[in-house]
Amino acid sequence: MSIFNDVQKDATFGIHKDQNSGNWWILLQGIPIGYYPSSLFTQLSKTTTSIDFGGEIFNEGSKGRHITIQMGSSHLPSKGGFGISSFFNHVQVIDENNEAKDPEDVKLVISNPNCYDLKIDDENKNGYGFYYGGPGYNDNCQQ
Repeated sequence: MSIFNDVQKDATFGIHKDQNSGNWWILLQGIPIGYYPSSLFTQLSKTTTSIDFGGEIFNEGSKGRHITIQMGSSHLPSKGGFGISSFFNHVQVIDENNEAKDPEDVKLVISNPNCYDLKIDDENKNGYGFYYGGPGYNDNCQQ
């Protein structure tokens, strides 16, 4: 387990399309743990033009006010990044030639950066990565 502002632990996981079968394999620490058969997909069985990843907090029944549920470590990336916020590093996508590449043309969508935020790791010490998280509703998080 990671320790706040100290030792950080991570796991390696991946999703890739088998070029022969078309199945989408899930890997954890480089070990295949399961797959989605290509028969489940129509468009994705051929190609894709975008990939979405991120966090989401469901806000039902809070009368328009953000809820207090934290995301990640509960700390905003602006409070320190590595060791403070949750993170993903070495993020890559597999292109049509089956080559791993850093994401391009990244579009950030942040609904309320005082509640939850996202920061791209511009230093790229650990490959393409990002920090994310937040406390949810707080004195600075107003709708």
